[in-house]
Amino acid sequence: MTRVVLDTNIVLDYLSATRPRHLDAVDLLECLLSSEDTVAVVPAGSVEDAPCHRPARYTERTPTTREGGTMPRTPIAKMSLAKVYPLLVQKAERKGRTREEVDEVTCWLTGYDVTGLERQIAAGVDYETFFSEAPALNPNRALITGKVCGVDVAAIADPVEQNARYLDKLVDELARGRAMEKILRS
Repeated sequence: MTRVVLDTNIVLDYLSATRPRHLDAVDLLECLLSSEDTVAVVPAGSVEDAPCHRPARYTERTPTTREGGTMPRTPIAKMSLAKVYPLLVQKAERKGRTREEVDEVTCWLTGYDVTGLERQIAAGVDYETFFSEAPALNPNRALITGKVCGVDVAAIADPVEQNARYLDKLVDELARGRAMEKILRS
């Protein structure tokens, strides 16, 4: 009987299988565990003391969401701006920045004025509507580079998701203390 020792990285790869960079590890793990003569072992002090364990995916019970169970995923385009925007503001405020600065980078990206931005938030529009009704998306947004949640913002094909990630990247830069002139690519 083959024993496969699951270290923390393998378990994390397995639990976050929706991320593209983890799919290879998950495929390898599933291939190993599908064999009848393989037992997964989670270390507990030493390999000899570890209890044998099969992930919930291979037992009769329904796996929880963290174990790879199904949970409906809301596409970014359908997320409510009224629910997400306060989280962006909180991210910046935790690092000593202000809502006005978050409003400024949002207005720079979309072309809204502060009144128009507040109107869109109060209306509860989703990201798709927010960006499609934007007065003038800033042409310099293409200068925003880097990764958000491990995804390169320049490589995103869906324009709504890309603009949402651009906004998140601008707020990240703001929270990290970057100067406003550099954030606004001026």
